[in-house]
Amino acid sequence: MQIRMTVAFDQEHGGKEYQITCGARDILAWEKAGPGRAAAQVINLSVFRLDDLYALAFATMRRQGLWDGKESELRDRAEIDLGHAIASDDEAEVEDQAEEDPTPLVRSAAE
Repeated sequence: MQIRMTVAFDQEHGGKEYQITCGARDILAWEKAGPGRAAAQVINLSVFRLDDLYALAFATMRRQGLWDGKESELRDRAEIDLGHAIASDDEAEVEDQAEEDPTPLVRSAAE
């Protein structure tokens, strides 16, 4: 079982962004860190709280040597994304055009 997420720090705290992969060891550390936690919650995101997401990111980043601060500091300084992006209006328009015209869209390097 693996969960991939992006942890992005605001500019005030360095502006760094990490792509992390939470593996079985990270999920186990998260389970042991609090009562009532189970790997099944990670699979069923409907019962997986945002607090759990930060705790899991904290466990992963600590193990990987990416974070040596407190969990509360991570919550205060970083945004976490599981990869569910909302398309901008421009991206949505491009997708709509792609559905109408099956010709592949090629962008120049200048875009």
